[in-house]
Formats: sequence, structure tokens, C-alpha cells
Amino acid sequence: MNENILDIENKIKEALSEGFTFVVFDGVKVVHLDKRDGILPVFEFVKNHIDDLSTVFNFSYGDKIVGKAAAFLFVLLKPRFVYAKTLGENAIAVLKNNNLEFYYGETTPIIKSRDGKDRCPFEKAVEDTNSPTEALKKIEQTLLNLKILK
Repeated sequence: MNENILDIENKIKEALSEGFTFVVFDGVKVVHLDKRDGILPVFEFVKNHIDDLSTVFNFSYGDKIVGKAAAFLFVLLKPRFVYAKTLGENAIAVLKNNNLEFYYGETTPIIKSRDGKDRCPFEKAVEDTNSPTEALKKIEQTLLNLKILK
């Protein structure tokens, strides 16, 4: 890991420790911060840039929790690297298979639903998916089904 990446990773960790759940850096400059839980912040970031994702390629991203669903969204963003405070084991394969550089604080075998009683609905939605664009559609449909998006 080069020194610049280490500096950005430390800034991401600092932002996550301050209560932010999703952070975006262009070089060493913060370009986006979000405090909402769940997949919505990264989903909205992708959707807001979907018409020209090349404008955000090579940015660095930090997220509180990254499971397989979020990993697919990061694949679409083509990041310089992704840092996850908690990284789902099923997300590791997605990130590796797409040659993305990533770092994490800890891993977990399962990303759970908010109430902790079941698997995350977004993880369920993408469990049989290998395509980032298909995952984006399934995530959007799940957000609509859960009435998180209108």
C-alpha cells in the first residue's frame, strides 16, 4: 500500500469513526459524506452518476458495512480502492473477481438485516447474481419493495 492510499484510508477511518457511514474521496479531497445506514447512500451515489460513471472512476470509497450487494455497486464505480469497516465474506469474492483493491477492519460471514434476525434483504436479492448491472436492478427493486425508494 503506498503512502497516499494509507493517508486516504486513515481519513476514511476517521470519518467512519465520526459517525459517517459512506465517504468518497477524489484524491485526498472529500467529495461526499453520508450518515445514513444501509445500502441507500452508495446506491444513490451510483444512480446520481450512472449517466457518466467515468466522472467518478478512480475515486476512493469508505463504507461502514460492505456486503455482496454493495460490492457490486463499487464494481460499477471502478474505484481506486474501497475501505470497509466491516466486510462480508461474500463481498470479498466480488471485489477480487473484479480486480478491485480493498481494505477492511474486520470480516463477517453474514450481513444481517437491521433487526439482526435474518440475512440482509439486499444480500438475498443478489445472492445468485454475478453481474453488477443485474445487481443494481435487483437492489433498486428491493429498495422499492421495502418502500425505501418511492
